[in-house]
This record gives sequence, structure tokens and C-alpha cells, in this order.
Amino acid sequence: MNLVLPGGGSGGHAVPAMVLSERVAGRGHKLLYIGSPDGIERSLATARGIPYIAIPVGKLRRYWSWRNLVDPFRVLLGIARAWNYLRKLPKAETIVYSFGG
Repeated sequence: MNLVLPGGGSGGHAVPAMVLSERVAGRGHKLLYIGSPDGIERSLATARGIPYIAIPVGKLRRYWSWRNLVDPFRVLLGIARAWNYLRKLPKAETIVYSFGG
């Protein structure tokens, strides 16, 4: 069984995913983490030997920043890249367990 753990941006998303990964370790499941290029989730996953795929991400800012203009496109690109990775996995043998809001 493939278990995909997406999410990131904060420890509040990544730490529960790491707990789940520890619970299923040794049961024959293949783990894959999909997250941001430089979030805390990358170091947590790689420290546990979980394969990691970094995708472009955006941020919802509640203040003015020029990055607010670029982030919607980064989100769309991230969705496309994640979908590209997920579609290569066998559907009947894959679970995506998402954490966060």
C-alpha cells in the first residue's frame, strides 16, 4: 500500500504526519511525503527516511505583498505537479492522508 502524506508550512501539519508514519512503519507500506521546498516537513521526513517530493506552494497573506500576485500561480503549478506524481501511483493501492486546514 502506498501512503502519501501531503502538507506543510508548519509543524502543526507535519508533526501529525510523522506520528502516522511511525505508526505504519514496518507494516510493508511505502511512504511518500509531498510538501514545500523549504518547510519544516522536508527535514522531518528526510530524517525518517521518507521519500520527499517538493512542489511549488503559495501562502495566503492577509496583508499587501507583491508575492500575493504570484502565489496563485505557484499554487496552480503545485497542484499540477502533485497531480502528476499521484497519477503515476496505482489507484487501488494508494491512500492520500492529508493533514492541516
